[in-house]
Amino acid sequence: MSLFRQIKTQINDRAVLVSALKGLGYSPCVGTNLTVRGDRRESASGFDVVLKKEHTKLKADMGFRREPDGTFTLGMDTYVIREFTPQQFMSKVKEAFFVKKAQKQAASVGLESLSRQVIERNGRRVIRLQYVKRG
Repeated sequence: MSLFRQIKTQINDRAVLVSALKGLGYSPCVGTNLTVRGDRRESASGFDVVLKKEHTKLKADMGFRREPDGTFTLGMDTYVIREFTPQQFMSKVKEAFFVKKAQKQAASVGLESLSRQVIERNGRRVIRLQYVKRG
């Protein structure tokens, strides 16, 4: 049995997404029209970034598909992936993505990372990045 779920994200940069996934310890496969395997009988195609079950040690693949508006949608079979929910997984990916995105934007204007601080504000985890302009 399969229960394939999709979650729309705010992620809009494939290169930064791949970098964030690598930073989380994954080995993403990048391409076009890649297939995400779920339960033995189920699979879905049309993905741009896929985490294969052979690399994640999960029982199914997870993938990100670029939507017409430029954002990505996460797809995964929640029937066989029970180690975490799609929301829990996306919370980690989103955090890593937005940190990498900020670092990319800072580097594009000549800033260098100085420090990273994680704080708790109103029950939410906030990451504060500091940069310095060299030269």
